[in-house]
Amino acid sequence: MAGGSGPRGPIGGINVTPLVDVVLVLLIIVMVASPVIARRGLTVSLPKTEKADAVKPGDLRVVLGKDLSVELDGKPMSREDFGLAIKGLAARDPGLRVAVAADESVKWGDLAALLDDIKHAGVKRVAAEVGSRGAR
Repeated sequence: MAGGSGPRGPIGGINVTPLVDVVLVLLIIVMVASPVIARRGLTVSLPKTEKADAVKPGDLRVVLGKDLSVELDGKPMSREDFGLAIKGLAARDPGLRVAVAADESVKWGDLAALLDDIKHAGVKRVAAEVGSRGAR
């Protein structure tokens, strides 16, 4: 008999087909899941404090409102006017301190742009107001 019983030798190779099948299935799962994970946005909530230092009387207070309006010590102004005003104040007082407050609904990018304007004006000391004492 051609295919009959007889002594069989040891198997010299490993069947890699099941291994390849498992790896391909895992690859497909990762490829399908990665866009879902990447689309998920990062939600940031502003910090709340129980006790915080009050803004000192000599500090400038900058408020960024919901509609991205800017107030400098209670005076509303445009972003261009704000940039000029803060640059002039920083030139007169190198130790100028600025306290920044923003509404909770303001996007981080808009707040970062305001902080960048303050930094480019030459202000070295910037503080952030947090909690319910923030913007109106």
